[in-house]
Amino acid sequence: MDGIRYPLIQGNFFIKTHRIFKDKIIEKCDNRFWKWELTNFTSPYLFFAYKAIGSWEVQKLSTGKISVLYSYSYFSKNLLCHPINWLFVKIQLKGMMDKALIGIKTQAESNKDFYYST
Repeated sequence: MDGIRYPLIQGNFFIKTHRIFKDKIIEKCDNRFWKWELTNFTSPYLFFAYKAIGSWEVQKLSTGKISVLYSYSYFSKNLLCHPINWLFVKIQLKGMMDKALIGIKTQAESNKDFYYST
């Protein structure tokens, strides 16, 4: 599956393991820019979302300094779902992105090289 993945929610006593959505890379330039699309939301917990487009860009500022810019746009299934979608982005997704940025900071401060490509 070149550029496509299907993340899973790990099940427990109350819910079964299942796919969340289809994650497809739209465009990338290794170690500089990635853009991806989330579609086919199959998790009942994301009933309000139609699709999402995300991207991150890394830009070298000076020796030893970089800028990382994350961007997400979520699209609601219909007008009635828009308030739920908005709350999800403002609360849940913001928390996830804050954790991702902490991970990036930890990696950057470790002085270890980090390269990722598929």
